[in-house]
Amino acid sequence: MNDFYCRRDIMEKFCISRRVIEGYEEIGLVKPSKHDERGGLLYDRETVCRIGFIRICQKMGFELKDIVSLIDLPDDELKIALSNQADIIKEQLSNLQYLLNITCSLASCDGNPRNCNKIFEIYKEDRI
Repeated sequence: MNDFYCRRDIMEKFCISRRVIEGYEEIGLVKPSKHDERGGLLYDRETVCRIGFIRICQKMGFELKDIVSLIDLPDDELKIALSNQADIIKEQLSNLQYLLNITCSLASCDGNPRNCNKIFEIYKEDRI
């Protein structure tokens, strides 16, 4: 098992650019663990895992400024923050499902999908 990873390894593992890693370093989310014999930056397994967690948080919708605040929270506080984000994602998912249903309905309707009656019917539900 590899104890240290170079930037290229991390870039390939998480499909990110060198600039993304540098950005994380600039705002204090991660820092290199040591240098190799040629002066290249190396990151330990824990730091690579931290980068993976940052990427997951970004995909969940957290902004970097929020990740800076939450990444080192105690476990119980982090779980609360993640649970709150799960609630936000559930609401977004519900909204997307609603929009998907509308889209499918309009796409499969007989005649003109811009029919006023159909549009008014959609807006009657007051979710748009």
